[in-house]
Amino acid sequence: MRTVRFELLRPAEIIAERERFPVVYQPLGPLEWHGPALPYGTDPLHAEAVAQRTAQAIGGVVMPTLYWGSERERTPEYLKVLGFQGEDCNRWIVGMDFPANSMKSLYSMEDVFALVMRARIELLIDQGYKLIVLVNGHGAANHIATLDRLAKEYTGLTSSHVLFTTTAFDPVAVAAGGVGHADALETSLMLALYPESVDISLLPPLPRSAAQR
Repeated sequence: MRTVRFELLRPAEIIAERERFPVVYQPLGPLEWHGPALPYGTDPLHAEAVAQRTAQAIGGVVMPTLYWGSERERTPEYLKVLGFQGEDCNRWIVGMDFPANSMKSLYSMEDVFALVMRARIELLIDQGYKLIVLVNGHGAANHIATLDRLAKEYTGLTSSHVLFTTTAFDPVAVAAGGVGHADALETSLMLALYPESVDISLLPPLPRSAAQR
């Protein structure tokens, strides 16, 4: 094919590729704070790149990226680990929306997120795809649980198989605990994919002890 992007393909091209290789990829993730140096779309942009490169390598088409996802409130115990003290540990803080951030992330409520994903999966089943791959770029537990539940449901109740990738990262790196939020790995990914959207100079200076190492 001249492109793997569904929205750029003509009907006859879509049908021909579906008959040859009935696989469709759906990249997704919320628009979320990733520090001052990285773009808001870090998670879905990463998922999009993985989906497109996979389709180019083995076949199938890639749906337009869904900039959509969910998060939950932080527990008092987690806020304490992060350095919050006293009554501040009982504050309602969702995901990465900490008070010092200059703007909030675009999270969806869990039930709304599930409805959006349900509608998209059903449309892809109606299109006749035998394998629907949800390429996820976001690591929130409730977000992942929602996708996992929907994938199992539609696989069990329809003739299509819905495959859910826990994250777009290499599973080996995830298992080794080598993936963080807005860390060196995510920064490297964005520098490779969208270097014009990364500005390392906006990061705060390292603590004195770290700078001396």
